[in-house]
Amino acid sequence: MEAAEKNRPVLSISLLASNRKATIRKCLESLKPIMEQVDSELIIVDTGCDEETHAILLEYTKQIIKFKWCKDFSKARNAGLEKAKGEWFLYIDDDEWFMDVKEIVEFFQSGEYKEYGVACYIQRNFFDYGEARYSDSWVSRMIRLDLDTRFVSSIHEYLYPIRGACKILHAPVKHFGYIFESEEEKYKHSERNISLLLEMIQKEKNELRWWVQLAQEYRGIGEYRKLEELCKEGIRLIEKRKDDFSNKERGTFYSGCIFAELVTYRLEEAENSYKEAIKDKRNTFMCQARLYGFGAEIYFRKKEYEICEKCCNKYLHIYEKLKDNEKEVMEQGAFFVSECFEETTRNSVYCWYICCRLKKGDTETLNQYFDLFDWKGNTLILHSSLIPEVMDAMAGNNYQEYFVRIAETMINREGPNQEVLKILMQKEKEAPEEDYKRLAKIFGQVNHKHYYIWYIKIRNMDFLVREKNNKITEKETQILQEYYKELFGCVIDIFKLDESVWNIAERYQVDLEPMFLNIKFDQWRKGIDSFCENTSLEKIEERCRLLEKAAKEKNIRYEYFALKSAEARLVYGMGREDYILLRSLFNKFIERNLEFYGSFFKTNAFEGEMELLPLSCRLAVRLKSAFVLESTENFKDTINCFKDCIGIFPSLDSPIKAYVKLYGEKKKQEEKRRVEEVKKANEEIRKLAVQIKGKVRFLMEENRVAEAADILKQLRTYVLEDVDLDNLEHEIKLKLS
Repeated sequence: MEAAEKNRPVLSISLLASNRKATIRKCLESLKPIMEQVDSELIIVDTGCDEETHAILLEYTKQIIKFKWCKDFSKARNAGLEKAKGEWFLYIDDDEWFMDVKEIVEFFQSGEYKEYGVACYIQRNFFDYGEARYSDSWVSRMIRLDLDTRFVSSIHEYLYPIRGACKILHAPVKHFGYIFESEEEKYKHSERNISLLLEMIQKEKNELRWWVQLAQEYRGIGEYRKLEELCKEGIRLIEKRKDDFSNKERGTFYSGCIFAELVTYRLEEAENSYKEAIKDKRNTFMCQARLYGFGAEIYFRKKEYEICEKCCNKYLHIYEKLKDNEKEVMEQGAFFVSECFEETTRNSVYCWYICCRLKKGDTETLNQYFDLFDWKGNTLILHSSLIPEVMDAMAGNNYQEYFVRIAETMINREGPNQEVLKILMQKEKEAPEEDYKRLAKIFGQVNHKHYYIWYIKIRNMDFLVREKNNKITEKETQILQEYYKELFGCVIDIFKLDESVWNIAERYQVDLEPMFLNIKFDQWRKGIDSFCENTSLEKIEERCRLLEKAAKEKNIRYEYFALKSAEARLVYGMGREDYILLRSLFNKFIERNLEFYGSFFKTNAFEGEMELLPLSCRLAVRLKSAFVLESTENFKDTINCFKDCIGIFPSLDSPIKAYVKLYGEKKKQEEKRRVEEVKKANEEIRKLAVQIKGKVRFLMEENRVAEAADILKQLRTYVLEDVDLDNLEHEIKLKLS
């Protein structure tokens, strides 16, 4: 017997393996440091591994127990427990692995384990494989092994009996068992657990453990009505109980009920449940804290900020009292209740408390609590009201130095920064100028590379200078110049910037040309293309005037803008009803294109199919030919030539069609005028002929026949067909003969 005790290992580790290939080796590798430093044995219960996974198991131990799965976790666990010889027993699953085993090793190496009967460590339950979201819970999975130790419960199994004091170990284990590939898989897994729990409740109705586990399952799959019904029945079940275990689990039912009502937007019912629960003197301190957290949420949502603030204060009082007492937190941490001090819950209370105080004009509370948030972490979740309330407070209150620190923290946080920027932009458009000035003063001092921060620095400089009668110093001018340089350096389309940017530059005579020329041409081109496609013609014309003022030398950037603005005038419909203006705009378009692209392409590129030329330039060449043909007065060929231009550069198809229409109308008008002029001339000739014929008759009567014949001959040159003339000519011939 003594020899057997002497050969007995200190620790037996039992692993339940279910063929999880992605995690099994990580689990086994995390156990190696324990087994190498503590006298241990490893027992694996194989519940259905294939040959490949089984081969992995053999690399770590020969003690592998084949177990046919029977929907009973305790039976599977007990299969490994029965083979265990250690003084202590630790069990683990193949979807979890230790992050750090230092304290476990020290616990056994120091002999401290002999003073305890059970040890708890942290199970970190991840909700995504990226490990961004998780919750921590204490689990008692290490126990001194007695003859009567066994696993109980077919689902959510646990070791029983537990004797002796509990040791808290900071040895976190990563657990990924709550991540599912699909909602269908998640529901299938939960339905299995629910059916087993309902069976156990039916057999042992008074066993609160099954009720708590069932509440957890209902919450996991969003069955909030069932969760509420279960928790209300649980409250009735233990209504008259006063034992420690019932008092601990009471918090689960109170909290679960309120949670279900809140998440289903039944605020009044949640308030009634909260009022009833908070009166129960049997609640643990953590349960009270959880309830006060719910109360803060209820009254914040109801906009009853005085009551919300009181709930926050009571929550924070309990938190300060218990936050460093791990033993109390672990012992009182029932399901739902254990979440009361988690970062997400705590942050929500901070948010509500800060917002309540800000509504009273108390910004010092913001200064006091703001840094309690883990702004550098990647899992920070804030209540949606916090950032808007903070921004309103900054806009509506006198400047405080700590506002800059808070603003810089928010703006450099990956999540909230977009919201902060959005609010800043809204304030610029909607808030009174004084409010925006306050924000500009604050955010004008923060460090951030977003273009709007450089923009607000420019606005703030303008506000400051205008306050001292527009007298800007040389140093301020240099700083302003630097702000413009940074702003232009991080904006693709500088011409879309607010009008105030250009007005301020003009007001203080900021030399923009070096910045224009510093922009890479590709960036300039993309910006100009975007600007001309997505803004009004009025804005384009304004920027044209701006460039004319700024430009001191000829540059390809200015030429490209001139080209695109000439194109934009046509695209946006300028001159569509005016033949002369539209012709002028087309000629400017042609001129700009041929001038710009002519410096990049050889002459032969502008001949034939012109495959190398950009489409706008090809069109310019064709249009030039059409206009040359138009000058020849060959109407039909001109029209055909213009029609051939359609489709080359679709953006200008409409103005080309408009020009063809105007050209056709012009020709019709010209023909109409010509006909009318001929008609008018003929009428005048007819009137003149009547007068002349009268004179001819007079001369004939005066026997001045030769003179009459000469006048008649001249008239015949203009009037070819006239019966009277024919008769007069006949009479003259008779007289002359």
